[in-house]
Amino acid sequence: MSNFIGRKEETALLHALLQSPKSEFVAVYGRRRVGKTFLIRTVFENRFDFQLTGQARSNLKQQLLNFQDALQSVDPGEGNKPPKSWFETFGKLRRWVDP
Repeated sequence: MSNFIGRKEETALLHALLQSPKSEFVAVYGRRRVGKTFLIRTVFENRFDFQLTGQARSNLKQQLLNFQDALQSVDPGEGNKPPKSWFETFGKLRRWVDP
């Protein structure tokens, strides 16, 4: 695994979550271009059932469309109607994760 400068605490936390016997939800946020996505993909070795990376300067409608597109890529039967709110969005994700 790559060595991250100043990321020991974050790497340890992510490894602990990876070893957890239960489902975990991680939201990573911060300034652009500081390696958030690289850190996550490296620690988790690209083992994802679903992933979505937000877009800078996108409005709510665009973000929800991006979510719908990502969900359709892992579940083609999902349909193409985008959610109208983040509440509805996470409901779709919950139903997909735990049918």
